[in-house]
Amino acid sequence: MEKIGTYQNREVHWVNYPELLNYELPSSDWICMLTASRKEPNANQFHQFFRKTIANNLLEFKGHGKYGELLHDLFDETMVIMETIENHSEITVMTTCHNNETLADVFWQCFFATCLPESTDYENIKIVCSDLDGINRANEIMDYIKRFEEGWLPNERSEDWTPIEFDEILNLINQGVNKMTLEQQELWNQISIEPIKWIEEDYGKEGNGFWVVAYTKNKVIWYNDIEDGFNISSYSNKGMINEYGAEQDELQWTIQKLKNDTITVDKK
Repeated sequence: MEKIGTYQNREVHWVNYPELLNYELPSSDWICMLTASRKEPNANQFHQFFRKTIANNLLEFKGHGKYGELLHDLFDETMVIMETIENHSEITVMTTCHNNETLADVFWQCFFATCLPESTDYENIKIVCSDLDGINRANEIMDYIKRFEEGWLPNERSEDWTPIEFDEILNLINQGVNKMTLEQQELWNQISIEPIKWIEEDYGKEGNGFWVVAYTKNKVIWYNDIEDGFNISSYSNKGMINEYGAEQDELQWTIQKLKNDTITVDKK
């Protein structure tokens, strides 16, 4: 477990999967947010995990991603079995699923959109997050906290989503370039290309890929029009993005992240 920040008096903890299943959970006043989109969670495994969360006085569970609804259903099934077959006292855990919302928006709800019992100790709530696909999103979550503190609100994904068009991506690029520092612009000028769509196997099929706007020898900058933000991913072959990213960054933020990563590598 790693404490990665605090916002609105709520501690945020990141747990890498599969450490999650063996993690010593908080004993009271906590919220659990799990995201899963690539591999279907094992039902038996998570029935046991959810029993553990209930025993440790979980307040609310949020399932996010492609399998967010399945996680929600598994949790509800666990509660029904415990109450109706095992004669467990009424379980008051609030469960929600968020298949069509961004991770940033669901994370934001952990602070502002919760329905908690009167006995809740609001000064000591903990939020435990994990990605069941094995992706370490600690830095992403910390970035969200920083932006929340600056007054930023995440975007919700629209149910009538359509892929972004070429002129729209050009407009977003121009907005980002106009906000860049001179150093950021220098890097941008070195690596930028005319936007072109590359394949991404997890979520790119519906929109015939994602718009790539720049690349280096092993990194690609592309726009995620599902999450509304620029992302950095690795690539092995031109035309194929290796891994999905769900950042909601403006272009100048993404360029700065790439610049920082490059500086870090150069120092080693």
